Amino acid sequence: MNHPLDLPGILSFWDFQGEAGADLIAKGAHPYRLRERNGPVFRMNDGIFGKQSIWLSRQAWLEIPNRECAGLHRYGDNSALTLIAWINRYRQINEFPDEPSPPEAIAGIWNETENQRQYCLFLNIIITGGAADNVSGHVSHTGGATAGRRYCEDVSAGRTSVPFHQWCMVGFTFDGHFVRSYFNGQFEENGALNPFPYEGGLFESKADFTVGAVHRSGEMGNWYRGLLGGLAVYNRALTPEEMKALAESALPVVVRD
Repeated sequence: MNHPLDLPGILSFWDFQGEAGADLIAKGAHPYRLRERNGPVFRMNDGIFGKQSIWLSRQAWLEIPNRECAGLHRYGDNSALTLIAWINRYRQINEFPDEPSPPEAIAGIWNETENQRQYCLFLNIIITGGAADNVSGHVSHTGGATAGRRYCEDVSAGRTSVPFHQWCMVGFTFDGHFVRSYFNGQFEENGALNPFPYEGGLFESKADFTVGAVHRSGEMGNWYRGLLGGLAVYNRALTPEEMKALAESALPVVVRD
């Protein structure tokens, strides 16, 4: 089996195993602990790297304070990274059915309120022009909005809509030149959106590492709703072959059918 810990450059990997209330401590170079915020994060008996996963909804999230996760910050000459998540989405309840579904933040260092953006894996960044519910790899040189725009629009966008009620692997890579979004280990070219050209280093953010939501408009938002079965951060851009092998190993039925 191609396991996330077997690949060079692993910074932190969470498999979300353990009893309810136990510390969610990463494996890899940096054994960082994810802290539960705004209530408990429940364990569910459905997983990828074991029998369990965690459930995230529109109220609780996970966090590592900035001062405790220096190894996850990717900026300047050390900006290359890969972020991968194994997810099983549950459909969002849209209070305004005639409006588009909101973006969903999976994980990253991304505080929009204080202009402290660095990188984050999202779903459904609709401003990019990608597919609805696409895999979106967000990055920032400055921490703030894209020049001349209201929001940060520096993001790669895939062509596939991430389904609901099905285990999937979503992720993105950044090599200092291009951001690439992947769905189930596959890189899908999407004009100028995937790969998204982005030269240079990322912003030296002071934001926390958050999972399941980000700080925006003065409060936490962009909630992810569903199961999270694994989360991995690397200090380099994994190759297409490595991404494909990880997906085929963890999700053989989904990827090969």
